[in-house]
Amino acid sequence: MASVTTGVVRLGFPNLFKPRESNDGGKAKYGCMILIPKDDKATITAIKGAIEAAKERDKGKWGGKVPANLSTPLRDG
Repeated sequence: MASVTTGVVRLGFPNLFKPRESNDGGKAKYGCMILIPKDDKATITAIKGAIEAAKERDKGKWGGKVPANLSTPLRDG
């Protein structure tokens, strides 16, 4: 698993101290949305690099090819 250290960010919808129950009855999970300033290019580049490394590491799960419609966790919004 890759590790990325960010600059100053804001957290949205934090579930850091108590896990949130899932809607489908699955296991409760901790999590949050991380809001990164657009001018923090170093953090964005590091996250994109970690995503690419994960794709390469796990492409054996997809028969040696990364799916074209693979959803990634980074959004511009």
